[in-house]
Amino acid sequence: MLVSIVDNAYPTPENYPDRVLRMKAQGYQAVDFQALAHTDTALWKLPEPQFLALVKNTGDFLRQQGLQIAQAHAPMQGGPTGGTPEARQRHFEEVHKALKGCQALGCHLLAIHPLLPFGNDPAQDPDAVLGINMGFLGKAADYARFYNVTLCLENLPHDHFPLSTPESVRNLVEDMDLPNLKVCLDTGHCAMRGFPPGDAVRLIGPRLLQCLHVHDNDGHHDSHLPPGEGVIDWNDFRQALQDIHFQGALNLECNPKTQEQEIQTLQMAQWLAGGPTPPPTQKPLAPQ
Repeated sequence: MLVSIVDNAYPTPENYPDRVLRMKAQGYQAVDFQALAHTDTALWKLPEPQFLALVKNTGDFLRQQGLQIAQAHAPMQGGPTGGTPEARQRHFEEVHKALKGCQALGCHLLAIHPLLPFGNDPAQDPDAVLGINMGFLGKAADYARFYNVTLCLENLPHDHFPLSTPESVRNLVEDMDLPNLKVCLDTGHCAMRGFPPGDAVRLIGPRLLQCLHVHDNDGHHDSHLPPGEGVIDWNDFRQALQDIHFQGALNLECNPKTQEQEIQTLQMAQWLAGGPTPPPTQKPLAPQ
């Protein structure tokens, strides 16, 4: 199992190549490419040919350093997404551009959030949410096949959204039964919904689980703490990955704050990925 981390994990004054070299020197084998997720950046404002050329150059650089590109993240929106046909079309165009970016990057897994057409409204109609998402994801997966990309639908932390739990995401992906639509399991989002990530791994299973976002929290806030800093039972999560013979990347989605935390986070990731070295002592589990 490759040990991976988001490529913006160390937001220091160092430039991108220096951060990448630092990750490599510490022992990471792969990265989760994050630049496709944020559409308000200078990269996204470039004309498409320049956008794709810069993404390709970045992918080439990562491979030259011996780092694999384990996965990338599709564009994200801050609030409700896809509430109207026009909004869904705009977001689809962003996802389409990200798929082109994946092809230029040489990346074959793209984590994608469900559309939130009614936000986290407790009065929303679950059937309407499912119908909108099935239509959007079906079209996106059809385009993704052209770019040799598998979409991985991510569970969310929202308490009133019908596609938040690992079970609901698994069921939708299973019902759609598309060859390039799988599941991205976010451990921190599981914790916020009171769903043990180890149970989620076993529930989703080896056929559908293709992508991981590994981080911790207090069960209430999506704080993206390093594993071992919150409430998640990492022993069970590690065992669950072994139980299903998970073959993807053990990908961290957290930002270590100190050099000591960087070392501890990598050690924990190596252990979660099946390494023999015991992790640093985990804090006592708090009630969820």
